[in-house]
Amino acid sequence: MTNSTSFDILIVGQGIAGTILSYKLKKAGYSILVVDESKKDSASKVAAGLYNPVVLKRFSKIWKADELSETATTFYKEFESVLKEQFDIQSPVHRVFHNDDEKKKWLELANTDYKDHLSANINSTPNGIIGEHGVAKVYNTGWLDTETMLSAYRTYLKANHILIEEAFDPNELELTDESVKWKDYTFKKLIFCQGPDGLTNPYFNYLPLKQTKGELITIKCEGLNLNHIIKGDPFIIPIGNDLYRVGATFNWIEKDTAPSEEGLQELKDKLKKLLSLPYTVIERRAGLRPTVKDRRALIGFHPNYKNIGIFNGMGTRGVLLAPYLANMFVDSIKNGTELNTEVDIKRYQEEFRASLP
Repeated sequence: MTNSTSFDILIVGQGIAGTILSYKLKKAGYSILVVDESKKDSASKVAAGLYNPVVLKRFSKIWKADELSETATTFYKEFESVLKEQFDIQSPVHRVFHNDDEKKKWLELANTDYKDHLSANINSTPNGIIGEHGVAKVYNTGWLDTETMLSAYRTYLKANHILIEEAFDPNELELTDESVKWKDYTFKKLIFCQGPDGLTNPYFNYLPLKQTKGELITIKCEGLNLNHIIKGDPFIIPIGNDLYRVGATFNWIEKDTAPSEEGLQELKDKLKKLLSLPYTVIERRAGLRPTVKDRRALIGFHPNYKNIGIFNGMGTRGVLLAPYLANMFVDSIKNGTELNTEVDIKRYQEEFRASLP
């Protein structure tokens, strides 16, 4: 518990977004306080953590792929050093080809500006993986052990006495033009980093944030002996000792965090087409992702309450997006630079006006 009662910025939520933004703000010289309840099944803790700069289903670069990859690589190396933990497991992804047309398109792209991300060499399919058309490497990829990272940062926050572990109630806020008051604390700004819980936030409920359920399983498969990630449908991530993380499902209807029999069967059906070796399901996990209809993050300050902000909506690519977008947001707060219009919540001004009584 902190002894201070006044801070520059209150961060609500310590998932991937809240963790990275709060660290960046602290590094930029702001005094921060983080409030987080710590849910076992939070989206960030359940996340597979897989990151790559290419949409491997359609062979297209993700938004700002090169900038995101460079920023994330630099950041996680620094963050590991600060937290004295290893959680960024860099590993090439081997994309399994389903037919010769996919292979042809891949090779064409590998000789364009995609060459820093896609290998032009086609390799034979690894033992235990089904696929007669071979595989090829994707560079600048890997997976983040999000649970280790979040736990290590939580320890860091506690050591610095800047964490309050409890559920946050926005009804306890008192707002003025100059400050935000919560309980006995006073802040210049408050930023919500609530992930899927942001759906019920009374200040930003006009934004088109959605909850998308995703399920993962951990399997034990002796003899597979993978030392790299396989991307077919689904992905297979080696995590050591013959254990592999497999996922993920996308369910836009269910809004709970309990693993379902339907989700398990979906992953088993997909594995049947990708994995030829027997395996045992060791663990099942499910979580809700914060997604947005235009597939862009939600960043900025409230149209009426200029000291209430949001940093959310990064969906399945939060591991790659958060370091780059946190840099952008901190620069905007500190220097007044404009946010990229594609992620600035100002793009939903009409929705805000329609929400007014």
